[in-house]
Amino acid sequence: MNKVSLPVIVWVVIASSGLYGCSDEKSATQHIEEASSLLLANDVDTAIIELKNAIKAEPRNPVARLRLGDAYLKQGNYISAEKELEKSLSLGAGLDVVLPELASVRAKLGDHHGVKQIMEQAVNIEENAYASVLLYAGVSAVATQDIEEAQDLFSQIIGLDQQSLQAQFAKAYLAHTKQDYSKSLLLVDEILIRAPNHRDAMLFKASTLYSQRQYQSANSVLESYLAITPKDHKAAFFNINSLIKAEQYEQADKKLLALLRVFGTSPLGNQYKAEIEYQKGHFEEAKNYAELSEQYGNKSPLVNVLIGLSAYQLGQLEQTYENLIRVENYFEPSHPVFKVLTIVKIKLGYDNETANSLATMDGLTPDDTSLLQLTSFEMANSGNLEAAQKVISKATALSPNNAQVLAQQGVILLSNQDEAGIRSLEKALALDSELAEVELSLAMQYLKSGEIFKTEEIAEKFLSLENTSEYGHLLNGLIQIEKKAYGDAIQNFNKALKVNENSIMALLNLGFLHEQSPDLAFDYYRRVLNLEPGHKVAIQRFTSLSVKLNQASNAIGFLEELRGTSPDNISIILGLAQNYRFNKQVDKAISLLEEFNANESLPPGYWVILGDSYTQQHKFVEANESFAAGLKLYPEHYLLNLRLIGSLELSRDVPKALKAAMAANQVFPNNPRIKMLLAHLELENNNIEAAKKHIEQFRQNNRNNPFIDRLVGKIAMLEGDFATSVEHLTSVYQHNPNSVNAVRLARALKFNGQQAEAEKTLEVYLEGDPNNTRLRLLLAELYTKENKEKIFEQYNWLIAKNPANIAALNNLAWHQHNFQLSEQAIKTIEKAHQQQPKNLMLLETYGVLLVANNNHHQGIVILEQALAAGSKDVDAHISLAQGYIALNKSQEAKAILLALHSANQTRKPEIEDLLSQLN
Repeated sequence: MNKVSLPVIVWVVIASSGLYGCSDEKSATQHIEEASSLLLANDVDTAIIELKNAIKAEPRNPVARLRLGDAYLKQGNYISAEKELEKSLSLGAGLDVVLPELASVRAKLGDHHGVKQIMEQAVNIEENAYASVLLYAGVSAVATQDIEEAQDLFSQIIGLDQQSLQAQFAKAYLAHTKQDYSKSLLLVDEILIRAPNHRDAMLFKASTLYSQRQYQSANSVLESYLAITPKDHKAAFFNINSLIKAEQYEQADKKLLALLRVFGTSPLGNQYKAEIEYQKGHFEEAKNYAELSEQYGNKSPLVNVLIGLSAYQLGQLEQTYENLIRVENYFEPSHPVFKVLTIVKIKLGYDNETANSLATMDGLTPDDTSLLQLTSFEMANSGNLEAAQKVISKATALSPNNAQVLAQQGVILLSNQDEAGIRSLEKALALDSELAEVELSLAMQYLKSGEIFKTEEIAEKFLSLENTSEYGHLLNGLIQIEKKAYGDAIQNFNKALKVNENSIMALLNLGFLHEQSPDLAFDYYRRVLNLEPGHKVAIQRFTSLSVKLNQASNAIGFLEELRGTSPDNISIILGLAQNYRFNKQVDKAISLLEEFNANESLPPGYWVILGDSYTQQHKFVEANESFAAGLKLYPEHYLLNLRLIGSLELSRDVPKALKAAMAANQVFPNNPRIKMLLAHLELENNNIEAAKKHIEQFRQNNRNNPFIDRLVGKIAMLEGDFATSVEHLTSVYQHNPNSVNAVRLARALKFNGQQAEAEKTLEVYLEGDPNNTRLRLLLAELYTKENKEKIFEQYNWLIAKNPANIAALNNLAWHQHNFQLSEQAIKTIEKAHQQQPKNLMLLETYGVLLVANNNHHQGIVILEQALAAGSKDVDAHISLAQGYIALNKSQEAKAILLALHSANQTRKPEIEDLLSQLN
């Protein structure tokens, strides 16, 4: 029977409750008093027993639940602590007492969304309690690397009371976020002088020491912490890791075995056990534990390293290869893991993978020259010019008169700013005059890096020679593009075509430069594709221009014709599939792509387009499978990573989307888009601290943007920092003033005490979008009772627009009732009920209003229908009982009230009052 639930309005009802109950032996109050004394003496286990006895005596005693939650928190049993604290809150325990402890628990559980919810509730609690909530919100922000948010929260705490313990802790964290670790440690030591058993301070100190590689000192603090917080198993695993880092393997093993007896399926625990066994030389055991860790969900590259190296020690080369190849890209060629993988590749005969390894080996012969060339080329492509230079130098030593080798050496040397490269190129060109392409590539590289004058020098050299003048004109054309002198660029490319009418580079650039004259651009791209049917860039530009001009059908015809001449050319096939998609012929795109059996030879673009096609048809399972299959072959492909993340989120599998984003972040650790997605998905998974962490990492290297502002605003809202939320959501709304952003901003304004501004935001938006019924409904509910006329104005507009708007009719009836317009309320709800006589919400509202207006007979009939339809609404039940009482149906009323009595603590006084009328 309640009004439609709307996200804009959140009503918090604080219920208070006394202590009840007695016992022939100890009362609940006595148990609680005894437990309080025990907690002061740090006898937590015995205190828990006392508190359980108190709850046994009085299950709905809020103080007992609160004290038990506090005891569990001290013990490190955070799940049980959260349960009891939430129960105490529901039973009426004071927000000032419960919220700080609940914030602490949720922060420790990594429930960042939960911490934000507490921030929303904590607006009006007393200052010291509020400072504690802010502190845990800040700690939560640090955990998610949202450093700016954390710093803001810590600064707020300090501003409240600089001498408080919370302020001292905030100062320590603030120093830590600024990487002033020495100051941070001094401050936390001061806390521990004031409060030697301050658990959070101890854990913070251990973490800071660990980050400074002071593992032994971290262990000492953790030992003290675990002595008083024995069930904090996360800290226990942290202790094990510190012991391993300190090379105290026996001590680590002893503690770990005890933990594994309880948490045998812990991925991290089994990883640590594998590390210890490997250090002991127990390679079979190390491999087994590492495999268990992987089976239990550990995706860390270290697990593959442990399995691979253990297998290598056991002579199991295939398993070594299978595991180390997965993590090959994490290591430099000088790393021992890379060397082991190199040896294994050679032993297994994987010649196509041994090239990089051979680059650093001795005993090579001139027969190995081509392999070394390929190795150097791959290294240079990956950006490792130093290694590439070393390898190509070996190739030059083996084949000093090989022009191709000398040319490659020259390019690499020049890329390393070594002028010796010029001599290598000169010698190469003297041996083989057909190597001008090498110098052209070098000039283009100079241009890309902004060294235009070097490119101009090479262009002049090319123009001075008859057989290289084409390259001179091409370079001059590229130089003019860089200078934005597009007319001059066109002239130079046309000059290149006069020298060579089939110059693909000239044709391609002319197509690009003429895209404002589409027919001419299409002609140039067609010429490229007739010369080189699978030219990827030409297909992409041709397709892009076709879509832009809504001429996908023309592109399809041309590409189908092109495929006739090259039926197996994958670039043409992919271009054709894309054009099918863009022309809304998705079935044809999928059929074309499914002609191929999935195999390793298919390029990444195949999997992208296939997955996109499935996504376009909302076949998310197939899309996910396609993107995942592509990533299995190309784990470092950026677009495939993004596609899988997006597809999983579209299919509402947010946990898997987060895992995919985490995997992408390992491959692209500094990518801003991945960081934004990670922050978003962590937040969607209620991991507020993790979301903050990624937001902070994004901010360190990038300018802010509306997406990040929205996330920060949402987090601030959840954490109760409404002013910050308003600031960021205002920025979002200004950048993109749509209805969703208007609602978000209005909600933040309301919670920040800016009721008038919240109303104005939605009113102004509705001026530009007057038919947005959802927003009007939200605005009507946003208005306070002082705005009676405005409330009715919005609902009357909605009902005039759509007389069948049940939600509007229902809510209007309630407002009319609350404003004591009883007859109007009945008429309004009757209109709704006539349209949907079986609607449970309407039955509840109609029945309650009838009884409230003393129409007991009809009210009872309607409410009995509501209960028969499954109503759980307390107001409906109480109204029905009131109707029965009015008609002297005592037995019926009593049955309903007794059923409510035990299950509705907050309405207990009202129910008991009604029961008393029956006696």
